[in-house]
Amino acid sequence: MKVTNKVTWIVITCIVVFAVLARVTLSERKDTDDTNMSATSVPARDMNLKIQMSHGPVKDGLAAFLICERKQFRIGQPIPVLYGVVYGGHEKHMTIQAPYPAWVPNLVSWFSVRGPDGKDIPYTGPEPKPIPPNPKDTLRLRRHGFCGIDWPDIRWGHKLSKPGAYTIKWNYRAHPADFWWQGELVSNEIQIEILP
Repeated sequence: MKVTNKVTWIVITCIVVFAVLARVTLSERKDTDDTNMSATSVPARDMNLKIQMSHGPVKDGLAAFLICERKQFRIGQPIPVLYGVVYGGHEKHMTIQAPYPAWVPNLVSWFSVRGPDGKDIPYTGPEPKPIPPNPKDTLRLRRHGFCGIDWPDIRWGHKLSKPGAYTIKWNYRAHPADFWWQGELVSNEIQIEILP
């Protein structure tokens, strides 16, 4: 096999993508005020290379993403996902509200899950208090930077107990405040299969 510059760059890009995803997945958990929260916050990171990442529609240079490393799970197995916001706009940086744990539909951060029958699966988890805007919750994303949350199990709040194909999206809503971008983003849709 003849090694060309193109093959070399493809190999280097694959190694970099793997390293970034491994670092995000293995990042240490930051302590939070909520001691019951088990999701790991992924700090803002910069992507020096223009790496293709699946994400939802772009709005003001921002896009929401949702990643699941596996496509198949057995009934009862945890279903971990990584979700967050990536910035690819023209400005040097964008100030955003940090992504929150995916609780309570239509609040700040939530999953939309559709079951094998094509119907929406309602949220059945705990209902925390509404989160008032706080300047401490801001993140400054540089161009090609991203931040997110490593969520250990999407079944926290959604019953995925029947075999079949499920589709999942993550929704992000930044409430009006003077210190960050305001608006709503929807991630790319992922599909997983629950096996008996």
